[in-house]
Amino acid sequence: MLIAEQVFLLLTNDKGGGEAWVSHRNLALNGALLCDLAAHNYIALERKRLSLRVSATVPSKSVQDPLLRHGVAELERKGERRLTSLLESGKFAQPSVVAQRFVANGVLAEEQKGFLFVNWNKYPTLDPSVEANLRARLQQTLHGQGQESWDEAVVLTLLDAIEAIGPVLKQETKGTKRRDRRETLGEIAYSLISPELERTGTLLSDTVQAVRESIVAIIEEERRQAQARARR
Repeated sequence: MLIAEQVFLLLTNDKGGGEAWVSHRNLALNGALLCDLAAHNYIALERKRLSLRVSATVPSKSVQDPLLRHGVAELERKGERRLTSLLESGKFAQPSVVAQRFVANGVLAEEQKGFLFVNWNKYPTLDPSVEANLRARLQQTLHGQGQESWDEAVVLTLLDAIEAIGPVLKQETKGTKRRDRRETLGEIAYSLISPELERTGTLLSDTVQAVRESIVAIIEEERRQAQARARR
């Protein structure tokens, strides 16, 4: 599974909607797709002026995987984009695109819902074993009983960035202390961005770090604005 697909499974409940108590699903999905593209060297990450910019390095027609091809095509369509703009985009890692392999393989169903003039899709679970296996591996990692793969490390780092470890992995973290979880997640994030460990290539390492920091900054800014409105 791609990183975006793993994040989508974890942030989608069995009835096909977003997990409760997770308000930044879109940030995590967009960040995950960016990391997928970086892992395949399909993007360039460059600092220009005061912002990080993302651009495609290959034509979308040359990309075999449909989800990755969609991501590259979105960059082609819009051209060079600010990283924060991509993270907040409603079209980059669209759930309808991320879910398609699961739908085709019978893991999820696809249902269209609507009210008045608004329509949306839901993706209820058909085969729970795929997510169960992923959760079991993450549980071992969070309990210090196994070594996560590099892509699972990215997944955990993104969930941590949107503060979703507790609500999404409630059962998987049961029996662990918050302090120990923070230490474990910190070590996992460090393993991805530390060049001396050579766990990932430079592009993916830089992308993970930039995505993580940007997501945290976006959420903090939203809170500041909400507090400012509350004081008025």
